[in-house]
Amino acid sequence: MRALKSIQSIGKGVTALSDFCAGMNLSHRGLHHKTFQAHLRKVVQVCEDTAAVSEADSVHAIKDLYSDLGQPPNNIDVMFDGTWMTRGRSSHIGVGCIIEVYTGLVIDHVVLSTFA
Repeated sequence: MRALKSIQSIGKGVTALSDFCAGMNLSHRGLHHKTFQAHLRKVVQVCEDTAAVSEADSVHAIKDLYSDLGQPPNNIDVMFDGTWMTRGRSSHIGVGCIIEVYTGLVIDHVVLSTFA
């Protein structure tokens, strides 16, 4: 799992992992592509669950802050920030975050993709 997360963090895939393992004389292939995809699905699910818990904690902290300030908790100041991953001439993956202004905590996020 550490190798998968490491290779994913630099934006590479199963081929790069196999090349790295071959270069280090560990194996002629790092992981079979189906095993890589199965582990990747698990990692994605854990990351999504962690993000949901973190965002729920952020909402709770923001509600506490606004109640201490005497403001209604459903009327908060937010900003939206987003980015697109560009490869070649077209953007295929976009990420957007809703961020509370005073604390800088992320309240919600969305990932958009033109892929299926």
